[in-house]
Amino acid sequence: MKRIYKSLFTCAVAGVMAGGMLTSCIDDGYDLDDIDLTINVGGDLGVPTSSTEQYTISDVLDLSSTSSIKATGDQYGYAKGDYVLVENGDPSYSTVNIDTQDVKNITCDPTNVKLSLTSQGTNQDVDQTIEGIHSKVKLSDDNIDKQLLSLTRIDANVKLDMSFKLEASTGFKGSLTLMPGFTLTYPEGWTIDLYDQSMASYCKVEGRKLIFTAAKKFTTASGLRVPVRVTSFDFTNMPAGEGLYKPGHFLVNGELLTSGPVRVSTGSTAAGTAIDLNVKITPTIPAMTITAVTGKIDPKVDIDNSSFEINDIPDFLAEEDNYLDLADPRIVLNVNNGSPVDINLNAVVEAVTENGGVRQIGIGDAHGTPQVMVKASSQNKIVLSATGNAVEGATVVKVPGLSELLAKIPDRINIKDVTAKVPSNKEYTIRLGSKFSVVTGYEAVVPLAFGENLRLSYSTDETGWDEDLSKYNFNEVTATMKVENSIPLEMVPEVQALDVFGHVIEDVTATVEGKVEGGSVASPTMSELRVTLRSNANNIGRLDGLHLEFKVTSSPKHVGEALNEAQALRFTEIRLKLKGGITIDAN
Repeated sequence: MKRIYKSLFTCAVAGVMAGGMLTSCIDDGYDLDDIDLTINVGGDLGVPTSSTEQYTISDVLDLSSTSSIKATGDQYGYAKGDYVLVENGDPSYSTVNIDTQDVKNITCDPTNVKLSLTSQGTNQDVDQTIEGIHSKVKLSDDNIDKQLLSLTRIDANVKLDMSFKLEASTGFKGSLTLMPGFTLTYPEGWTIDLYDQSMASYCKVEGRKLIFTAAKKFTTASGLRVPVRVTSFDFTNMPAGEGLYKPGHFLVNGELLTSGPVRVSTGSTAAGTAIDLNVKITPTIPAMTITAVTGKIDPKVDIDNSSFEINDIPDFLAEEDNYLDLADPRIVLNVNNGSPVDINLNAVVEAVTENGGVRQIGIGDAHGTPQVMVKASSQNKIVLSATGNAVEGATVVKVPGLSELLAKIPDRINIKDVTAKVPSNKEYTIRLGSKFSVVTGYEAVVPLAFGENLRLSYSTDETGWDEDLSKYNFNEVTATMKVENSIPLEMVPEVQALDVFGHVIEDVTATVEGKVEGGSVASPTMSELRVTLRSNANNIGRLDGLHLEFKVTSSPKHVGEALNEAQALRFTEIRLKLKGGITIDAN
């Protein structure tokens, strides 16, 4: 595109000199040493109409292979060929972990049941009933991990053996049998089972009860052990103040109820012997370990800061005076949350420019935006978006400040001051002692699509013209042209003349009338431009080129449409007219 201006001069000169006009005016038979060969061609002269090839967006951007900007929009949900700035930040690897909790203070109180009878002879059976005998258990600890805030349920490994020891007066040589229907009843909210199947043929578990289904006999010598295990505690069905009654402090008070039919067998005890029996029922808990919890928790989650460099951006996009007004810049968080808890993220996004400029915005509810919530046990794609428009397969969080943050493309984006908290208004179930991984990846995805407030300047110098322009001068050259544009931007060109040192000169001035209207590939626009070049000097020898600047704004009809590699400019019907003729110094 920039070479069109150079052509205004070269085509004008070529048009005047076409057909050997100069040589036809000179006869080689004359000595011209003393003749003034300055030629004046007067009147208004025209040059035949011409056109240019397409000047594409890729020509304008002139991207290197290492640039962060690539025409890969279709990989990110945009159209094929759309230009997108994409960079990945350093991933963060973290874990969610709460250790298993040992409850260290355990007390179990035994209970004694008295039975008295008189032997009616040997091998006699006497049925008795034990009525509602209570044994007490207390489990407590004041050093529970304070990452546990409140609990409604726990899974635990608690072996709670119920031991029956038979003590008898002198002369008793019989036994005691727990009869079918004999029952051990555990507190509300306790879940039990038999951890040793040797007793499975004698009793069964129904809810929180252990019920004997077959007679089980024991003597003063053998005693009886019932291998019960408590696997969970549901605190919603337990008295207030039990469970984790405040962070760090745990308490369970339990009463075990023993009741049901028993049978005393006299064995070889002589008739008439007074029998006094004491059945000592003792719960025994060697240790208690909490292995899983349901409740409100606050595990430590450390997610590292991250940063990513923006590479090889065209200089004109990074100009300090630009205001890009990007339509929908996005930062994508790809979080593989292997933990069973949601994670609420807050962070600061920082844009840093090469000259040390820093702009920041906060993301997350602590900074006034919607929550950035990572869902439990899932692969999360969270899109922080300036518009909040839906993205397939992602959770979108609207962050309006992103457009302002990236109004000038930075050299680096930092994700810093990251905090990760498990919501305290929701209960979670987590297995203790396990390490759950959380992997967080960051990606900036910024389509080169602009809002209505775009303000962009694209400037370039076209210098190093080789023509011996010191031989020529003219009054005025006017160029009219049509511009076919499929780029969704409006452009107003401005032109200044430059000398060999790159300085602006006033000997040749240029004015431009009209602007290039924005269009699309499907519906390109056709605009008209008029460029007028004037010479105020004896010749144009100082002219070495032009400084071209394009004031670029969004086209109202195409706001939000991305730049695409298929878009281009093309100049057609270029007509040149030299007003007042041209002077050529052929001496």
